[in-house]
Amino acid sequence: MNNKLKFYLPIILVIFLSGYVFNDLLTNYKEDINEYSLETTYYSDLEVTSDFEIYETENTYFEETSTETNTEILEKANLEVNFIDVGQADACLLESDGHFMMIDAGNNDDSDLILNYLNSKNVKTIDYMIGTHPHEDHIGSMDTVINNFDVDNVYLPKILHTTKTFEDVLTAIENKDLKISEPAAGSEFYFNGMTVKILAPIREYSDLNDNSIVLKITDGDVNFLFTGDIETESEYDIIQSAENLSADVLKVAHHGSDTSSSEEFIKKVSPEYAVISVGKDNSYGHPKESTLDLFNRLNIKTYRTDQSGTITFKTDGEKIDITNENNNSDTNIVQNKEEQVNYKKDVKSYLSSPDKNTASPQPVQTNTEKYYIGNKNTKKFHLPSCKTLPKPKNQIRLNSWEQAVNGGYLPCKNCNPSE
Repeated sequence: MNNKLKFYLPIILVIFLSGYVFNDLLTNYKEDINEYSLETTYYSDLEVTSDFEIYETENTYFEETSTETNTEILEKANLEVNFIDVGQADACLLESDGHFMMIDAGNNDDSDLILNYLNSKNVKTIDYMIGTHPHEDHIGSMDTVINNFDVDNVYLPKILHTTKTFEDVLTAIENKDLKISEPAAGSEFYFNGMTVKILAPIREYSDLNDNSIVLKITDGDVNFLFTGDIETESEYDIIQSAENLSADVLKVAHHGSDTSSSEEFIKKVSPEYAVISVGKDNSYGHPKESTLDLFNRLNIKTYRTDQSGTITFKTDGEKIDITNENNNSDTNIVQNKEEQVNYKKDVKSYLSSPDKNTASPQPVQTNTEKYYIGNKNTKKFHLPSCKTLPKPKNQIRLNSWEQAVNGGYLPCKNCNPSE
């Protein structure tokens, strides 16, 4: 009996010690999971297997946001802001005296388009690469940009997303030995001497869109506000933060969705110009009519990439010059911020008068509800009684003269629609 005990005792000790070590490892493993904050609203259901191995390097990637204190703040700088036409996605390239910042990078399929555009601008180094949030239509080609250009700084919100697209971005960042700067609401950094203030995210949200980075860029007297895809919950928090939201140019949130651009938020921003990055005939119905109607009612001049192509704003800190890819002559507007421009009057000044020698009488609008029919291809708008209406598939209903003009449409010379 004693011999048997002597034989089994070492085995029992090994089993006991193995169980203790295993329990210790399991405890540490759970602590590691908590440390990496995977038990969030987004990832409470995430299985901690291979997914955890992909994202366990979160603390390696992220670093605390540092504020540049030695950068001279310029009162004015030459700034060019290019809202690149990437369809139902977002991508914006900012340039100032050979310095570049990129805010979002379109879909995965936009890689060649974006590379060609950046090369056409002679981009070598990107000072700041910012992904507002990890949806594919905002960071799809971000890995391609990082892989093909020198990048000094990367900003991403500190949230995880279990997609191959997000993993590709993290891999590109790791391969370039970059760190991700975590955006802290209220902090600032400087782009060629211009102040860039981070307004959001203020807290963690259950919706990825509301976690978008929101930036306000100031060049002299001119301000640009970039909103990612924030929706009304984040908008409300930003309003409550008491930050100065006033901006001349607003990048409209979430492609003009009706779950964003609340009236209170838009009134706080009070922009002169709004830019909607949106795909033509997209399946979401963006931009929503309610959003466009709000901008029309508040007299905000609205540009859309699905209609205008790539839209470029140039400023010297005082004036704003606006051009677009598809129709430069119609939107080359130079405005002094101290002078209020009556856009209706300006539009009328360059519209051609109807041919006085035309024999056929002008159509008369007989419907009691006044509206117009726009041609999505030619960008002309007509009276419903016009004899040259486009085919039904190319028609769009425009509920007011202001909506037509603000949407970039020109009046038909045949029916000469009036206000």
